[in-house]
Amino acid sequence: MVTRDAVRGAFLLSVLALGVLATLEVAGAAATGRPNVVFIYTDDHEFSEVGCYGGQVATPGMDRLAAEGVRFTRFYPSASICTPSRYTALTGRYVSRGAAMQERFPSNAPPLILWNASLLPDEFTVARALEANGYATGMVGKWHNGLPPLEKVAPDADPRDPATAATIAENYRRICDFIRERAGFSYVECIYGENFEWLPIPEALQFHNQEWLTQGAVAFIEKNREHPFFLYLATTVPHAPSALLSLKADPRATPAGWLDEPPRGQPAREDVLRRAEAAGFLKDDSAKGTGAGMAWLDDGVRAVLEKLDALGL
Repeated sequence: MVTRDAVRGAFLLSVLALGVLATLEVAGAAATGRPNVVFIYTDDHEFSEVGCYGGQVATPGMDRLAAEGVRFTRFYPSASICTPSRYTALTGRYVSRGAAMQERFPSNAPPLILWNASLLPDEFTVARALEANGYATGMVGKWHNGLPPLEKVAPDADPRDPATAATIAENYRRICDFIRERAGFSYVECIYGENFEWLPIPEALQFHNQEWLTQGAVAFIEKNREHPFFLYLATTVPHAPSALLSLKADPRATPAGWLDEPPRGQPAREDVLRRAEAAGFLKDDSAKGTGAGMAWLDDGVRAVLEKLDALGL
């Protein structure tokens, strides 16, 4: 069912991403005339969850984008659910005109737009357009625009078992290669192929990991600090399941497997929970984890902005 939350989420992810586009400039922009672009694409949240829209959650990172850039108050997404909205963001096309839809549905029938907006090989994307013009291009985070064939993994499997770990790693490699082929990004790291509870990974790895995404984004910025870059950073928070469950999970759990060390680069999860509790968000937050999840997400946004500031980009 498409809910008002989904519509609001599709609206806000576009608004916040465009706020980033309006705010950030790049390394060497004065010399090259080509600004860096950081496109932060969030997933399924409402006005009430962002401070600059009058929300009750403290979001200083996203509020900074609004203060220094542009805050949209009226916007029409191309679709009210996840996958087709992402397709439009990546290609600039209405999903009904996409190659996959043209293949699936005859010309005399209306396309059924659900979570079926896959990218086909060689479709024109923003990554390809910018790479052709000298940009480094990178994707971090949630994809959800089609997957390659993947090996099954038992839900109760131990991700640290060598055979299970090898299968998870192979599936993850296939997903990253698929994204490079379909969307044209050269850097593809810290990826969720789709909603993590639908991925062939053990339940022990089925958690949000905002620090992991932040780490991947910062690494891309560091790597490409000397020339123009385009970073597509698509978060999983605050989409369900509850961020509270993930904030209390082991931070080494990722869809790529079990990390040797927890990712770093933003405040500790204990600090996120402390701030959420002080703000009163943990009392009735169990369903979606909104307050804690948005604070956690905003920490990631701030970490990316701080990295750009530190590098003078």
